[in-house]
Amino acid sequence: MLKTLNSKSRLRILLFLFIYRKLSLTELSQRLGKTKNTVIYHIKRMVNYGIIQEEDEKIPNSIKPIKVYRLNPDLYKQIFTPFGDLADLSNNEIMEYSKNVFQWNSLLFETMRGFLKELSDFYSENEPNLHNIESTVAFHENHQTPRDLIPLSEQGYKEYMINYQVMMEKTVNFLEKESKCQGELIRPFLAFNVVLPIKTLVERESLK
Repeated sequence: MLKTLNSKSRLRILLFLFIYRKLSLTELSQRLGKTKNTVIYHIKRMVNYGIIQEEDEKIPNSIKPIKVYRLNPDLYKQIFTPFGDLADLSNNEIMEYSKNVFQWNSLLFETMRGFLKELSDFYSENEPNLHNIESTVAFHENHQTPRDLIPLSEQGYKEYMINYQVMMEKTVNFLEKESKCQGELIRPFLAFNVVLPIKTLVERESLK
């Protein structure tokens, strides 16, 4: 699955489906800025591996239904692998898994860079609006833009990873419950959790 997802175009399709839950071929083509033939090529690969589901949807005043695409509801579980499960794999399986995860993360960051550039422009455009305390509070209430930067010790990092595992499991359970209880639900927020190994980065920088 991770090998199949090692593609910028497929990652962008995933991100759009995370947000809108279902999109037609035309809608995906418009959002990606690519031809329908190109988009359907990527979609078929992901449908084959069970990442995306394809279904027919009836259109009012139309005899012929259109095909729409959704994420597999179990995708969260398939991508999220508890760290403890790695102990049950062979050395070769661990290496293969790790290489795929590294490639996936590299492409994910590359894909997110475009979104972050848009976010940077958004902040630059809105900075003039922060001219008094009322407008500043209103901006944060309306846009929900929390940013946490937490320096951790070695022990603090270990505790964080334990808490992160628990948080991920609770979040996956919540997503499953939410999907069962609600109808067409738009997901406009992407939880993008990052741990920066600043010690390693500083050491590498000092060697240059």
